[in-house]
Amino acid sequence: MVAAQISFVTDAQGNATELVLHQNGLEQHAKRIEEATATNIESMIARRIEGKTPSPGTEAFVRKWLASVEAGHPSYDEMTPELAQAARTQWPRTSEIIKTFGALKDVRFIRVDPQGIDIYEVDFENGKGEVSIAPLTADGKVGGLFLRNFDTPATDPATARRIANNTPSPGTEASIRRWLASVEAGQPNYDEMVPELAEAARAQWPKISERIKPFGALKTIKFLRVNPQGFDVYEADFENNKIEVTIAPLTADGKVATRFWTLLP
Repeated sequence: MVAAQISFVTDAQGNATELVLHQNGLEQHAKRIEEATATNIESMIARRIEGKTPSPGTEAFVRKWLASVEAGHPSYDEMTPELAQAARTQWPRTSEIIKTFGALKDVRFIRVDPQGIDIYEVDFENGKGEVSIAPLTADGKVGGLFLRNFDTPATDPATARRIANNTPSPGTEASIRRWLASVEAGQPNYDEMVPELAEAARAQWPKISERIKPFGALKTIKFLRVNPQGFDVYEADFENNKIEVTIAPLTADGKVATRFWTLLP
């Protein structure tokens, strides 16, 4: 159902030492670890969550990355190849959004989410939002970085009216329902996305599919609000989890240009 292959690296005795996922022209390596190591990792994440302790180096990277984005030269060399590829495809849209924020004022650590991801709040002159960042890799690279809940005031009258009346943009709910159904089927509907989003979504699909599998069947979707940027925010409840999905108004030809989701407590 997905154009992907998994291969295993074995030692001289035939024991598997590594798994390699081949998809979208990329190779993602996962070295085998002992069960005790996995248990230690889970315990460490639990301690970080309880103690609200960020992973070393994540705040420094967020500050450097935001400075590089503001300068118009994102620090791709400090990302893993997979993230760098996704970031490059998203750069035109990211730069367009970031320009409206103005100068960076402050970066504050908020919490560690259930997956061990550090969440920071960032304040700009004209808006604020959150940056989610995964712990750095052994060689100091960033493999997971997400911008979410970024709020800047809408400028066009139509969007301002939707915000005031809390009215969703036409087609966004139906689009989310189709997208979640396609994800559940293992065949994301890339044809309903603009090319830049589709390319980024393909690169991120292995991680997204892994994260969303344990959610179970979709139960309900409900509209929550229109955020200050004019994006519609929905809550999707599954058997085992719930997520918040943010989506921009569809393009003139009915495509999705911006969509992201976050796991709710």
